[in-house]
Amino acid sequence: MLLPTGHENMQARRWPIMTIGLIVINLVAFLLSFSALQKASPELAETRLHIRLLAAMHPELTLSPEAQQLVDDIQKHEPSAWALAKDPHRDL
Repeated sequence: MLLPTGHENMQARRWPIMTIGLIVINLVAFLLSFSALQKASPELAETRLHIRLLAAMHPELTLSPEAQQLVDDIQKHEPSAWALAKDPHRDL
C-alpha cells in the first residue's frame, strides 16, 4: 500500500499564515509578561523575608497557613538563621 506524501503539482502551496500568526501572538505575550515576572521575583523574595522577620520578632502573631509553612520551613531547615532573626540585638 502506498501512502501519498504529496502530489506532483507543488507550486500552489500557501504560506502557513495561521501558524505564523499564532507563533507571533505567543511571542508577543511572552515578551509582555516576561518583564512583569522579572520584577515580581525580587518583590516576592523581599516579602518572604519580611514575613520571616516579623514572625521571629513577634511570635504572638497569627499567620495564614502559607506564611506559617514558610516560617516552619526556616525554623526546621535553618535554625541558625531563625535564631539570628529572633535576636533583638542583631545588626540590620
